[in-house]
Amino acid sequence: MDRFGVDVLVDREAIPAADLRDALSLAVGVPGSRVSLITDVEEHPGKEQADVVCLVSSVSGQFPTLLSIDGRRPNGAEEVLLLVERFAGALQAVCLVGTEDPNPFAMWRVEEGPPRQRVFLVPEAMERGESGLDGRCPG
Repeated sequence: MDRFGVDVLVDREAIPAADLRDALSLAVGVPGSRVSLITDVEEHPGKEQADVVCLVSSVSGQFPTLLSIDGRRPNGAEEVLLLVERFAGALQAVCLVGTEDPNPFAMWRVEEGPPRQRVFLVPEAMERGESGLDGRCPG
């Protein structure tokens, strides 16, 4: 199994742990018992106990939940972005995930249904620890 790591901003706050675990389990294709949710890196359970570890953090703004997801995926050839698309669909949420763009504020907006859209974060908001989309930039 290949490893992956991705940071995802989610448009929901206070996501119930069971919902988050179920969505990650479905997206990655591992049993929910192999998904570990933590709020501090000191809580990391180790690779023997979990195939997917998700560090859950709160931020301000339009996308109040930041997930730092690290794990092993059964199909190494699959793009991480496809995992995020399945996760967003399972959670019925809008998610932002980084692009390959050299602009660090460029993101993919991912949700169930519409195709992913390229959007941009507001740099000034990020400096304040907030998440928000720049409505002036075309997606």
